[in-house]
This record gives sequence, C-alpha cells and structure tokens, in this order.
Amino acid sequence: MGGKVRIVFWGSERESYVTSNMLILAVYLACRRGYRIAILELAEEAHGVRTFFGRKRGTYAQNYIWTLIERQLYYIALDEWEQSADERITDLLSNLESNMDMVFINLANRMDGEARRLMHNAHLTIVNLKQEQRAFDNYYALYANLASENFLLLMGNYYYDKGYDKEYMQAKYRIPEWQLAVIPNNPEFEMACAKKCVDRYIYKSGKAWRTERKNQFLKDVERSAEQLCEALFRRNDM
Repeated sequence: MGGKVRIVFWGSERESYVTSNMLILAVYLACRRGYRIAILELAEEAHGVRTFFGRKRGTYAQNYIWTLIERQLYYIALDEWEQSADERITDLLSNLESNMDMVFINLANRMDGEARRLMHNAHLTIVNLKQEQRAFDNYYALYANLASENFLLLMGNYYYDKGYDKEYMQAKYRIPEWQLAVIPNNPEFEMACAKKCVDRYIYKSGKAWRTERKNQFLKDVERSAEQLCEALFRRNDM
C-alpha cells in the first residue's frame, strides 16, 4: 500500500453514521485482511467507540492503548494520554503511523481549523453522508473543499429499496463508481454492537454465525473495504 496511512472519517451531520462506519471497516480490515489499525477519537463528542475496547493490552507500557483484537486493532484513549508539555497530536500520530498499517481518525461533526488541517493532510478522507439528496446537496455546496484531494463518499445505514440509492446518487452527482461506497442497514450488527461482540460477528464464519443477512452485509462491507484500498492505491499513483 506504499507505507503507513492516515485515514480521516468525517461527516457534517450527527446522523451520518461516521463512528459506526469507521468501526465496521476497522474491524473488517483487521479481522479479515490482517491490517494493524489504531483508532483515534477526535470528534467533538465521544461516540462510544471506546466501549468496544474494554481490555487494556498488558504488553504495552502505555496505559492509554486499549485493544479489541489482540495485535490488530487498537483504540487510543486520549483522556489517559499524559503527554509532555511540548508533545502534540501530530507527534502521537507520527508514533502510531510508525507502528500501524493504518490510523483511523474520527472527526465527526468537526469543522474547526485543526479538523481542516487533519483532513487536508490525510492520505484519504472518508466523507460520511446520509442516504438523502439534501445531504449530498449540502456536502457539495458547503463542504466539498474540506476533504483531502483523495476522498471516498460513504453512505451508512444504507437501504437498497430506498429511492435515493447508490445508482441514483452516482448519476445525479456524476460520482465515479469507485468513489461512492455503502454500508447497509443491519439489525444483526447493531445487536452485536449492543452485546459488545462486534469482532466475533465480523470474524466468526461457522454455521451458527451465518445468516443470509450477514452474508450480504459482509459482501457489501468487503466491497467498501476494497474501495477504500483502491482509493489509497489511486493516491499513490497520482
């Protein structure tokens, strides 16, 4: 993939599923693709990602590093990060990038100067949009210049039988096939979140865990993960 990468997840609306989309892709890429990923929460309001990372990894001296999938998926608890007076988020990011394959940054609802800087310098910006024409109109009218030059649009909680489907959005806004991804609505995954077994739902493939909904869900998540990786390759080719 051409080196360690920094990926920003952003959305301007509270119900644009930034956090859940990020968690789904992080767990999938860690469980199914073997990437080492760290998640950094920089949203204005905590959105509950940490609740899925209930176990601290004892082999790390730093007590601010939590894990969901041992040696694969981590969460950085900034409220426990005791930085020195001259240490900044940029220093922490540099340290993470030297040890991880990917660093996911949650910037849900933020539009301040720091958020703009992080998005501009990201290897990839994932712009999370609701499945509504208004959401796309607002993004292109107000926020399109916020993302890095390399970006991927992502609709979470996606319904295939809803009028504003992927094909409609692609045609109306002239979005290339590779630049618009979806994460489908899935009550089973929401239940896995409630039971704190997100990793098991994604990873387990035995008969007891296999349902028609899960099979379709994982196919769609796999395609979105492929689009994320394709977007990174495209950046390297530029």
